Parts: sequence; structure tokens; C-alpha cells
Amino acid sequence: MNNENKNSSNKYTKIVEIKSISGGSKYTAKNVGSLREAVEQAVSAGVSLHGANLQGANLQGANLQGANLPHADLRGAKLSDANIVSADLHSANLRDAKLSNANLRDAKLSYANIVSADLGGANLYYADLAGAELSDANIVSADLSGANLYYADLRSADLRHACLYSARLHYADLSHADLSHATLDNANLHNADLRNADLAGASIDAAMLRGADLRLAIMDGINVGAAQLKGAIISDEFSL
Repeated sequence: MNNENKNSSNKYTKIVEIKSISGGSKYTAKNVGSLREAVEQAVSAGVSLHGANLQGANLQGANLQGANLPHADLRGAKLSDANIVSADLHSANLRDAKLSNANLRDAKLSYANIVSADLGGANLYYADLAGAELSDANIVSADLSGANLYYADLRSADLRHACLYSARLHYADLSHADLSHATLDNANLHNADLRNADLAGASIDAAMLRGADLRLAIMDGINVGAAQLKGAIISDEFSL
């Protein structure tokens, strides 16, 4: 909701209202020129935007560090190059959002819907993505070092050249995912589903793959190194 009111100095002041998913008001910003500035103002003031309706919002390059956005609707939002460090996006809806090159270091994204989102080149260092839905997402060349992806849904995700060093991927669903040339060194893939995944040229040195399902996975040129493969399922007839 945008209104323009004349103030005592005969200048126009733009008012932008951020609404909740249910239609109520979450925050009313004054002296701003756009929704992006309104959201930045709210974040800077420490206002909770829990359940805010920001569907399709243009927040490209916005400073949202430490933002409180759990359960927010950010479907299709433009967040490329945004600073989202340490933000709380627990259970937020980021389906189809544009997050390329965004800085999501230490962000809380557990149980978020990030299906088909663009995270190419994003910084997700030590982000919490436990239980997040990331199927069909573009995560090419993203940094997920140390990220928590416990029980995450990464089916058919594009993780080419991604860095997943020391990532926690136990029980994650990576079936049909493209992990070619990805770095999975020291990652925990205990009981992960890697059926039909493309691991060509990937590195899994010192990774834990006990109980991981690798049936029909492509492993041409993979760097196994000191990976712990005992108990991994290679085919219907053979387990290591």
C-alpha cells in the first residue's frame, strides 16, 4: 500500500505499508522511495516481519542482515546480491525466488520452501537448511560449506561446482541431483539418497557415506580419497 501525504514543509512523503499474509499491517514506513527501502527500514529498526507478504518484491541488493522473516511469503522475490546474513527465514516461502550471489551466511532457512529458486553463486556458509525443500533449485557454484542440510529435499537440484565441504547431508534426498564437479570433502552423507545422482568429477575425500544409496549414480572421475563408504549401497545386489 503506497500513499503520498503532504507534510508541513510542503514536500511529499511516501508511505509504504508492509502487510502480512493475512492482510493485516506489519509495518508502515515513512520517507521511503520504494518497498525495498521500507523493508530495510523495518529490519534496521528490529521490527519482526514474521509472516510478511513480500511475494514478488524487488529486494535486489537489499541489506537484510539479521532480518526476522520466518513464515514470510517471498515467492518470486528478487533477492540477488542481497545481504541476508544471519537472517531468520525459518519456514519462509522462497519458491522461484531469485537469490543469485546473495549472502546467506549463517541464515536460518530450516523447513523453508526454496523449490525452483535461483541460488547460483550464493553464500550459504553454515546456513541452517534442515528439512528445507530445494528440489529443482539452481545452486550452481554456491558455497554450502558447513551448511546443515539434514533431511533436506534436493531432488533434481543443480549443484554443479558447488562447495559442500563439511556439509551435513545425512538423510538428505539428492536423488537425480547434478553434483558433477562438486566438492563434498568431509561431508556427512550418512543414509543420504543419491540414486541417479550425477557425481562425475566430484570430490568426496573423507566424506561419510555409511548407508548412502548410490544406486545408478554416475561416478565417472570421482575423487574418492579417504571417503568412508562402508555400508553404502552401490546396487540392488551389492553394498560395501
